[in-house]
Amino acid sequence: MSSSRHPVVVAAIFAGAAALILAGLMFGPGRGSSRSQGSSITPSVVRAGQDRSGLRHHMGRGKIALDAKVSTADSRGDVFLWEILVSGKTGPGRHVHYDQDEWFYVLEGEYVAEAGDQRFFLKPGDSILLPRGVPHAYAHLSEGNGKMMGAVLPAGSFEQFLEDFRQAGSKPTPEQTQQLFRKHGMKEVGPPIDVANIKRD
Repeated sequence: MSSSRHPVVVAAIFAGAAALILAGLMFGPGRGSSRSQGSSITPSVVRAGQDRSGLRHHMGRGKIALDAKVSTADSRGDVFLWEILVSGKTGPGRHVHYDQDEWFYVLEGEYVAEAGDQRFFLKPGDSILLPRGVPHAYAHLSEGNGKMMGAVLPAGSFEQFLEDFRQAGSKPTPEQTQQLFRKHGMKEVGPPIDVANIKRD
């Protein structure tokens, strides 16, 4: 597996992701010239440590907490943005989004991300854009807790996926998990990254 952490690559990824998010919020479906004529979207504030709906979601046997910051409704379906808090050295299983690009921006801790046959090491200030259709996974590498911002473009039903996952309980069966992934346009294709066997260049 190839490995990369070149600053030019990271900068390009960040610029591309930022442009995608801004374009989605400004010129997504139903926008463009209609923006100048007013909007039904109102300003919203989500305080530190809070979820947009007031209800935190968990994954990864409770070691990954997600707080929505921009809901699907906020952006009229263009983007769903959330904060991820990771406890310990862990991450989700390898999976693929069929209809959405996924973006992460590291706030605290160090991470490894894998997309296809590529591997990237990320530290605070780094970001990565993961294209739809490419199997990927990430894991927190540092001691203690990690924090990232995450987004999917377009929003799709990912927000509802998190709610369905919450309602399935803290330990859904593999069959339940795959069913939830399929329902929301995704597929789990492998286990989490084995952090113990990660070797840095």
